[in-house]
Amino acid sequence: MVAPLSLIFMTQWMLLITQLCVGWHCTDCENGSAIENFSCVIYNISLMNCTWQAGKDAPGDTQYFLYWQNSRDDDEMECELYIKDENGRNTGCRFKNVRIEIEKSYFLVNGSSKDSPIQFYDGYIQLYKIEKLMPPSNITINCDETKNDCIIQWQRPQISHSNKDRCFKYEINIKYKPCKSFVDKWHLHMMNT
Repeated sequence: MVAPLSLIFMTQWMLLITQLCVGWHCTDCENGSAIENFSCVIYNISLMNCTWQAGKDAPGDTQYFLYWQNSRDDDEMECELYIKDENGRNTGCRFKNVRIEIEKSYFLVNGSSKDSPIQFYDGYIQLYKIEKLMPPSNITINCDETKNDCIIQWQRPQISHSNKDRCFKYEINIKYKPCKSFVDKWHLHMMNT
């Protein structure tokens, strides 16, 4: 009996998928060679730094490489600007023009060594949770001595993923210079513009 051509192609295709999947799971990798303490922070609206430490049992010549995918619709990208330790090993990455999506972003750090295969690290991060916000801008204080009244106004920090003011809570720390009896007479009104 002769197998139909489509069945032969399908069998080869299944074999290829099996080989690809097995390639992801490193059974002979050096345990403890994957990176540790992976973390990222977004700052200044569109810049992101990711850092990690070399695996505790990684061979001395291990070099790590970071890839990330911002959303399912984006291509994966390798780091373009690595942060290196004193031995020239990649221990972090700087990204520019990062945009925060609703979905979780995928990160993969793999490694290579002449001595042994290296375990990979991967994980998902919701980028809006790691954004370090800028302080409010255009802060103004107007005091009226006749009414014993002050109005403090500011604009919310610029962020890359939302235009909703309800996402913000503000804390104001006021330090007074005048004598206490004078300060007790003032009322403060705070406004977010």
